[in-house]
Amino acid sequence: DKMNSLIKGAQIVIIHSRHPSGMKVKLFPALYHGRFVICNENTLTKTPLDNAVYVYKNMSELDSLLERCWRSEATREMIDQRKEILSSIPGDDEKAKLIIRHL
Repeated sequence: DKMNSLIKGAQIVIIHSRHPSGMKVKLFPALYHGRFVICNENTLTKTPLDNAVYVYKNMSELDSLLERCWRSEATREMIDQRKEILSSIPGDDEKAKLIIRHL
């Protein structure tokens, strides 16, 4: 609850990963509850979720993204677009049913 509260109150959430492997679980709370989400390339998931984040390759790109997002306002359109992207990702129940079908 405290983490979600901090994410909701933050203008920007930065997610940095040193390794590109695996789905980054920390990405979901940021996308569901945050305003602007900035990630490095190792955080990308190769799913539609990548369209809901701002990506930096190096520190100078991070600096410019931070400045741009800090001065921007999270719009209803931006939030609605993110909700649409999140709804396109299968939920746990759907994934479990798929696994059971393959067993």
